[in-house]
Amino acid sequence: MAFNTIVTDVLEKDHKSLEIIEVLHGYPVLFVHVTCPVEELRRREKERGDRNIGMAEILLSKIYPQDSPYDITVDTTKEDCVDKIIELLDYPEKFTAFQTLWKKHTK
Repeated sequence: MAFNTIVTDVLEKDHKSLEIIEVLHGYPVLFVHVTCPVEELRRREKERGDRNIGMAEILLSKIYPQDSPYDITVDTTKEDCVDKIIELLDYPEKFTAFQTLWKKHTK
């Protein structure tokens, strides 16, 4: 039986994120780092009209460092992110970021 699930969340440097890593580290989790320039974050917040302006920029300092072992990084201003992610889905042996993070936090 397979469960194909997409979880969208901001993994922050806190206990909650460690719990997520603990629960999911044994499964084939593709850990995707989605990024774009700060200027684009600001533009999108203003355009949406329902955001607290500046919140996305504040979250940047709270998320897992960009040098964390993500399985893939996509920049939403430069590429077709969906196609890039889909290309990896048939290769779960390449999904190693959660195992690496788990090992790092259990030392």
